[in-house]
Amino acid sequence: GYFMSCPKSASSLEKPAQIHEHAGKKVLSKEYLYSYDEENHLMFREFRLADQKPGHYPYLLAKKSDQLILGDLKNFLTLAFDAHDVEAIILNERPGPVALVGRLSFVLQILMFEIDLELWPEVSFYKNGIHVPMVLQLPVNAPDYLNPGSGLYYTWEPGQDSTFRRDLSRIPSYGAQTKEALSLCVGERCLYKLVGMIGFKYFAMEFAISRGLVSKGFYPQFIQNLKPIEGSLGRELSRFGEPEKRVGVFFETSQLNQGAYGWDFWLHTAEQESAITQACFGKTITWRSIAL
Repeated sequence: GYFMSCPKSASSLEKPAQIHEHAGKKVLSKEYLYSYDEENHLMFREFRLADQKPGHYPYLLAKKSDQLILGDLKNFLTLAFDAHDVEAIILNERPGPVALVGRLSFVLQILMFEIDLELWPEVSFYKNGIHVPMVLQLPVNAPDYLNPGSGLYYTWEPGQDSTFRRDLSRIPSYGAQTKEALSLCVGERCLYKLVGMIGFKYFAMEFAISRGLVSKGFYPQFIQNLKPIEGSLGRELSRFGEPEKRVGVFFETSQLNQGAYGWDFWLHTAEQESAITQACFGKTITWRSIAL
């Protein structure tokens, strides 16, 4: 679908809702500052929220995000790819009065080789949130090649003053069984939400995933402390060290069949609890904004 925005004067076209500062590697909104990694724009260096003065960002929500993809191959070695092995660059951006939309290009780097993953999702920066439609491409049937425990770890270090509200959250803990994850589904859609607070604001990370994917064991498992997980696995899960300070989510992929799988990720803020805890279980529709 398309919303058409037709300003009366050309001057309004010069005032996009969000600003992408390429030199500083950051996206600015009145509500937040998103500073990203040079090689992987989905990995943030800092994510700050504004106070009651728009454009002033005193609240450090999180920093040093990281990812690690583990493939525990049957009768073979465990393959690991971190955030620097996957190059994700924002291309073909379109600033507008509703959102800044950029197309992401993904390239997997293995030794001296570069493999184009042929994934072109669009990341949208809104006034009070970010939306990333994610795509997972599996070239083979994972159960034939991978042991349980294979999957994606996404971790970050929370800001000193940010706190999680488990009473408001709807997300399985690390190690939770598929039955528990399915209990949070409504119809064919499963919405998982990690809610927290910083300053006078609420924030939430949301994952919208189909029931079919969840039934195959693919759902976010919240990690409150990375250190004991690293101890049990006998390996580091982040490039930044200090695992006792880091939290994250894990997605199991060992039971997925060959094919492409999509889901939605949202990171947004609100000043009222009701605005952050509401859940919509309807089908996701992507709207594009065009200024004429």
